[in-house]
Order: sequence, then structure tokens, then C-alpha cells
Amino acid sequence: MKLNKVDLNLFVAFDAIYTASSLSGAAERLHVTQPAMSNTLNRLRELFDDPLFVRSGRGMMPTPGAQNIIGPVREALATLNTSLHKLKSFDPATSDKRFRFSMRDLNEAQLFPDLLGSLQREAPGIVIESFQVPREDSIKELANGRLDFVVDAPVLSDPQLCHQKLTEDEVVCVVREDHPITRETLTLEKYLTLPHILVTSRRDGQSMLDRELEKIGKFRRIAMRTQHSLMVPELLRRTDMSMTTIHSFSRFHATRALALPFAVPPVEMYLYWHKSADLDPASQWLRAKLTSSLKQ
Repeated sequence: MKLNKVDLNLFVAFDAIYTASSLSGAAERLHVTQPAMSNTLNRLRELFDDPLFVRSGRGMMPTPGAQNIIGPVREALATLNTSLHKLKSFDPATSDKRFRFSMRDLNEAQLFPDLLGSLQREAPGIVIESFQVPREDSIKELANGRLDFVVDAPVLSDPQLCHQKLTEDEVVCVVREDHPITRETLTLEKYLTLPHILVTSRRDGQSMLDRELEKIGKFRRIAMRTQHSLMVPELLRRTDMSMTTIHSFSRFHATRALALPFAVPPVEMYLYWHKSADLDPASQWLRAKLTSSLKQ
């Protein structure tokens, strides 16, 4: 197959169907009729010798073949679009662009206060959206453009993703300022007897820390399991409970951070984005602002 014999508009249609997950949605995005879009899908299937999309209760679901090529297709379309616009500059002062993040609420507390303060001064029209997408869906969401960035531990591995390290934070035991344990040395035995708060999105199962403790035959007492960290500072203030978390948490709230009596690697957080957005001036600008706000 030679590229000069292929209608490049087919790739635009392929991206539209993938993004909309329906023929009607793709037709609306491209301002064509649904029969025309159906005909285009038949041409795409013939071109790739693959069904590409199959109907399901959730719309048009991509086949493994479609999932394999969406990244390169989107990257190529982005490169063509950039060439057409000659890498025109991005003006944050007048932009109303919407940036969509996936991250946990604790990461929001780390990253957004300084960033949003800066954006209000320099780019008042920009909108930030944040929600937590399941990790197994995040790569697809970045590829289809429903997400701009993912903040996560260094666990996402895909050749279509770019990444940069945002933070590295020590893991500590956090308690209230006047907790009785602060008058003593925190030994392993005392740590294990503390009532612990575990913040996790999973309904059951052990945390990484608990799996490491189990390897040495030790178990801590989980007195509270929750998926949100918002209420944790108030719980710590009113009780003798503790939470093992990143050191930054104690800087955000009036709590005491105690060094753990056993070795735990620091927690690293990375920013991920799709390769198709790597040269996008808006994406480059926000990545620079995020890095700058963290340094400040």
C-alpha cells in the first residue's frame, strides 16, 4: 500500500469515530451525514483489513487493531495540524482552553493551589478539570484526547506517552501535634500498635506498605479505611489516629511528621501526556507552569 493512493481524510474520520465512540457522534464532529460516515468506516475497514470498531451497549468499541494504531494516527494528525498552523504561539492571557487532569485528591492538594494562583493572574480564562480515571483506562483516555495529563506514580509504560518527574517525597507517620507518641521515640513496636488511617481507592486488599510489613511478619492496625484524604486532618486532630503518607501532607496541615522506624522508598510522582501533544504550545506552557509552581 502506497500513501499517495490513500485518502488522508480517512485518518481524520478514524480519529473522530474513536473519540466519539459512535458513528452519529463522529458524523456530527465532521459535519457530514451518518450514511456518509458509515461509508467512510467501510473504506477504513477495507484499507486496514480489520473491523476496527464493533457495536456494543456502550457504542462503537475499538478492536485491538484500532487501539494499536490510534496513537500513531493521532500523533501524525497532530504533526500535520501543527505544520498547517506553523506552530502558532499560544497566548495564555486570552486563551479559554480547558486542561483535563487525572489524579488523586492528595495530588490535587500538592499541585493545584500554587498553580491556580498563578493561572488566575496570568491566564484567567483557562479552566482546569480534575477527576480520577482508573489507571487501566488512563493511556486510552490520553490517546483519545479525553485527558490532557495524568499524575501518577512511575507505573505507566507505553511508547506513546511522554513523562517527567514532578515530585519525590519522604514517607512519614503523621499524627496531631500533641499526640502522646511525639514525646517518645517511634519504634517499630509502637508504630504497629497505633490506630492507622488507610487512604485507598480500593474497597479491600493491602496497601504496598502493608505488603512490605507482611514480608517481615509484621502487621499494623488499620482503624479507618477511606478513599478520600479530605477528612483525615480533622480525624487526626480529634483522635490518637495516625496516617502514613508523604511528608508534604504535614506541611499542608497542622500535624507532626515522625520518621518511620523502618526503611521505605520515597514516593515519586510523574506527569504523563500523549506524544501527540508533546509539541503543542498550550501543553508545553502548562507543563512549564506546573514545574515552576512546584519549585516555588
